[in-house]
Amino acid sequence: MSESTSTTTPPLYLNPTTGDLIIRTPNPDSTDFHVHRCIIANLSPVFADMFSLPAPGACDTAGPDKPVVDVQEPAAVWTHILSFCHFAPRPSSLTIDDVHALLEAARKYQMPGVTDWMRRTLADEFVDKQPLSAFGLACAYKLDDLARRAARASLLLPANFAFVKELDLIPTRQYHRLLEYRRRCLSAARTILSWESGSWRSPSWLSDMSDIGRYNRALHVLRSLNKPSKLGPHVGREYQVNDAWRVGMEALCKSMETQLRPSSTFCPLLLEPLVQACVSTSSYGELEDIQTIVSRAHKFALLLDDELKRVVELELDNDK
Repeated sequence: MSESTSTTTPPLYLNPTTGDLIIRTPNPDSTDFHVHRCIIANLSPVFADMFSLPAPGACDTAGPDKPVVDVQEPAAVWTHILSFCHFAPRPSSLTIDDVHALLEAARKYQMPGVTDWMRRTLADEFVDKQPLSAFGLACAYKLDDLARRAARASLLLPANFAFVKELDLIPTRQYHRLLEYRRRCLSAARTILSWESGSWRSPSWLSDMSDIGRYNRALHVLRSLNKPSKLGPHVGREYQVNDAWRVGMEALCKSMETQLRPSSTFCPLLLEPLVQACVSTSSYGELEDIQTIVSRAHKFALLLDDELKRVVELELDNDK
């Protein structure tokens, strides 16, 4: 029975017989990367300006004496950059420090392809898990769309969130803009959800007939005063709100006194008090089963999220 062995072929840029340029990283992990000038020049106009492009075909041969370019970045950074150049599989586990180092190299050498790669990496792997770090890097490297996403993801963090070192990369005013954004979101959410205790006044999102029609079609939370129902807040002259929704909204509002929850978490927070309130009014035949309640609560969350988007908008200033 024969044994099969597998060998790993080193990347071309580590083979001294290839390429026509050496990129040398500093100690303590000094490494010579053997690259083709035409490839690195296509990736970076900074390198393109460093030397004249060779004649056609010259990139396929390696001369005995290759010019050397000394760089300041560690070998790990250039390994990622050259793997990107050679369409190698992307690393499965970049850290936030790796992303920072690659964004800085991309800015220094004007590598938009690497910047776009790091933009996608931040969006896919870090915005939700490390929103503050993603926000700091996005602002520092002028990725404004990503900064907005990270700011919104940060709403899941408690009020006393821990400071992260990536926030040191941005001006103090941008950090205060983030704090102000969180404060405004929380205030807007509570305004939308709040009902005055003991009052028949409805919240701002039910202030006119167009809103009434929009919400009623989605939720059936409003009923004509000509129909019997458990008393709830009046809206205009003709409608009342099903009191079950008021109970659920008040419970959700209380849960957001210090931490705002985006729409993806509205339903679980809203559902338990809503179900209990609906069960208590089931004799009126308004909400018939749990599936109906869940479906309407989900639509309710999306509509509330629309209201938040109208009143809350973060302006970013990336000027240093």
